[in-house]
Amino acid sequence: MRARRDGDAWAYGDVDLDEARERYEVTLLDTATPVLSVLVEAPSYTLTASVLSAVFPAGLDTARLQVAQVSDSFGPGQAADAALLPAD
Repeated sequence: MRARRDGDAWAYGDVDLDEARERYEVTLLDTATPVLSVLVEAPSYTLTASVLSAVFPAGLDTARLQVAQVSDSFGPGQAADAALLPAD
């Protein structure tokens, strides 16, 4: 469930974003240092192998991914954070 204002944890289904548009800030980090940040207008983003190898030439051992919903009124919300692992 996502909501900026007046979100009710007991509401059924997805809550309206209460924003004029849907945007997310996707940030790649090398340990804690941001190395790439992209603003996207959809709840998905594809990282190509060429981008990953350019940003992380030594591999993904220290790679992290953060995604934050962006509000026109409040800016980025709290980001979700995860380790970025190579595909098998």
